[in-house]
Amino acid sequence: MRASGAEWATARSLCPTDEYSTTDWHSHFTEQPDVLLQMLGDVFRVYKSEQRKAAGTSNPQGGRRRNHIEGSLEELLEIVQPKFSVKPFRDALEDLLGQRSLNWLALKAGQNSRVFRRKISGQRPLSRYDMEVIAQALDVHPAYFLEWRIETVTQMVANVMVAQPHRSIGFLKVAAR
Repeated sequence: MRASGAEWATARSLCPTDEYSTTDWHSHFTEQPDVLLQMLGDVFRVYKSEQRKAAGTSNPQGGRRRNHIEGSLEELLEIVQPKFSVKPFRDALEDLLGQRSLNWLALKAGQNSRVFRRKISGQRPLSRYDMEVIAQALDVHPAYFLEWRIETVTQMVANVMVAQPHRSIGFLKVAAR
């Protein structure tokens, strides 16, 4: 359904784009969170539609485009409010596993069960890649795990220090304070 001229005029009067700054938008969304959720929902539906177009499945029957675009609020909230754990890896993993076993996870992750158990128990080192494989098997972002976030940020800092040694001195001065 296309918006009428009156609807556009009303929208422009409520949020004049020429004069609306980031601070104004922030205030608007803080005062009226339902507006933000509606806008995010609209953006999400467009995103899902574009995904289907790229996959060639937007309207396989041909003819007029369907009015309803799939996508749920739960999916949207997972995107804008990702889950993270601050627990040690083993505890965070137990939370995600629920009633499922480590053997189930090893199989789903395509790992040798015995080696996998040793990594989880700490008998063998658990790499960032291992955590990524586990996260993918459990359908969460690897950043869910505190250790993955620490390892990733540490690696980013190390890369900057190697690539730009002059910044290393500044980092060390800040760390020494």
